[in-house]
Amino acid sequence: MDSEQVIVERQESVVQLVINGPDRHNALDWKTLTLLHSCIEEMAADATVRVIILTGQGDRAFSSGVDLAGMGEGTSQRVLHESRAKVAALIQAMWAAPQPVIAKVRGYALAGGFGLAMAADVVLASESAIFGTPEAEVGLWPFQITVPLLRFAPPRVALELMLTTRRMDAAEALRYGLINRVVADEELDAAVDRFAAELAQLSSAATGFGKRSFYQVSGSMDREHFDYLATLLTLVNQFDDAKEGLLARREHRQPRFLGH
Repeated sequence: MDSEQVIVERQESVVQLVINGPDRHNALDWKTLTLLHSCIEEMAADATVRVIILTGQGDRAFSSGVDLAGMGEGTSQRVLHESRAKVAALIQAMWAAPQPVIAKVRGYALAGGFGLAMAADVVLASESAIFGTPEAEVGLWPFQITVPLLRFAPPRVALELMLTTRRMDAAEALRYGLINRVVADEELDAAVDRFAAELAQLSSAATGFGKRSFYQVSGSMDREHFDYLATLLTLVNQFDDAKEGLLARREHRQPRFLGH
């Protein structure tokens, strides 16, 4: 199911989904999120697919997250609220898929892109990878990715990233257990291919049920959490500070937040 936004590459039982927007740091618009969701569900239903790899096109970014400034123009608040839930739906589809999902991360994995990386079952990153939650810079908060981030990040580390918007390099992410391995930039493709090939040799029946049990035990209330966070995200988007932050981003200036 190749498209302009998502490229599907298959090598025997391993499928790679490529977010295809390198000129926009592989930012996620609604169509891309919908396509990724459809691809994951299609692969999940295909018994011949043993491993799914998620990555971004090019060397600069895995994904810079949801395209906040480029979406929502002329759209009703009801539609926007429902559309924002696409991030949570994609994350839950990744967890529901019986196949292991590997995130192959080069460059920036920020905001919703960070969330997608954290939603993967395994994360392999290049030395150039950078992780972070910059939403507070524009008067917002990374509500939707709180659930996947807290599965693996120490809570104080996660909250610090959200509050300060600082970036975390691959070495630090590995130290805190957010990712599994770090390799040289030029070795990432080969390292992911080898790891995927190893996983593809395992019993898909056992790993499918094993993965399901892992996410059930480590967070049985995810649906409720996502609904709550989606509501807060829509509420905060109505604040004057959020509107000022997004306007300042489009105008390439520092925002002037007033606290309301």
